[in-house]
Amino acid sequence: MGMITTNVLEESLSFGPLPTSLMIAEPAYLIAQTTTDRLSELPTIYADPKRLSDPIRLIEWVCNLRCARCPSEQNMELIYCHQLSQSFYRTTRRIEAGEELLIWFRRQDLQPLVTEYLNNLYISEAWIGHTVKATDLLQKDYEQFVNPHKSFNTEYCKLYYDGKKY
Repeated sequence: MGMITTNVLEESLSFGPLPTSLMIAEPAYLIAQTTTDRLSELPTIYADPKRLSDPIRLIEWVCNLRCARCPSEQNMELIYCHQLSQSFYRTTRRIEAGEELLIWFRRQDLQPLVTEYLNNLYISEAWIGHTVKATDLLQKDYEQFVNPHKSFNTEYCKLYYDGKKY
């Protein structure tokens, strides 16, 4: 879905806490699983987040937020308190009435969720445009994912994906 605000939301306006136990999965996982390269043509709801800010009402609209595809598109962020198992949602800039709310998570909130998976890997972080060091359990699988030419058998594919010809 998607959600468009009917009122102006000032920067740093927070909503929550939302107990994670009310959600079907960890909030950062939900964001990661629903991220797409383009926004779909799904139905969009119009609502006033300020009127739906208590925890039980919050879940009604937070689950409808779509993911920002780049930092300039983001206007909401997930703040997750692991110790308390609670989520907060904060505006990252002023949001005008009629604008869709697009969310992403704070990097530090994602880290505990993927530490085991990214054990000793060098990962390309498209979101910030950097290569960062993570951790090493699945290096072989990761290399096959990052270097698809290793799994191709034709010379054309090998030449195309080996970095020599783009």
